[in-house]
Amino acid sequence: MKILNEVVKSLELLNKYPENIAWNDFSDRGNSCYSPYNIFSKELNEEADCRAAFLKAMPKYLASHLSPSRSIAGKLEPNG
Repeated sequence: MKILNEVVKSLELLNKYPENIAWNDFSDRGNSCYSPYNIFSKELNEEADCRAAFLKAMPKYLASHLSPSRSIAGKLEPNG
């Protein structure tokens, strides 16, 4: 439950301040610090737990998912 509470708090911050994240660095290609296809088994378990918490905290198509999605999309658009 602790991780779910942390995810909810994180989502609130992301929704409020989406400009503070370099969103383009989180593509499938990753970046120099993040490679989504090159992780160790311990990291894989942690990532799976984190993804599960995000799915619980912001189910797709509900306000908790749509609001941050719109904020982030606005930052990714060329004129956003």
